[in-house]
Amino acid sequence: MKIIKIATIVLIVIIAIGVAWYVFRPAPTSVASLKPDIVVQDIPQLIAEFEVDENVANEMYLDKVMEVQGVVSDLYRDQRSLIIYGDGMSGVTCNFQDNYVIPEIKVGQTIKVKGRCAGYILDLQLMECCVEENGQYK
Repeated sequence: MKIIKIATIVLIVIIAIGVAWYVFRPAPTSVASLKPDIVVQDIPQLIAEFEVDENVANEMYLDKVMEVQGVVSDLYRDQRSLIIYGDGMSGVTCNFQDNYVIPEIKVGQTIKVKGRCAGYILDLQLMECCVEENGQYK
């Protein structure tokens, strides 16, 4: 009987801790509201860093908020992504979250995008992206 009481109390404490963690955890921060850790001036140079030594580049850039500016070479609204031209062989793939409203963008247009670096897989991958509109990220 004593073991059942102790087990019940432990279970209640574990549930209370779980509920408190769920209720009081910090809300996720939108990339749009964050200051970029890195402003990319030269996309081909950044891509070259990943191609030369991906491990070193990952240490420097992975999970950092990056701001890139360039010409849109491909736009995939159904896949919620776009590619900014790099050096012809690779570029920056910008992936948008499901709830993000992608503004009117056209292939060939120069845009500025901010996102979280997820590494290099044929292209530099940015996640949680947002596009600058009228000088602000939304």
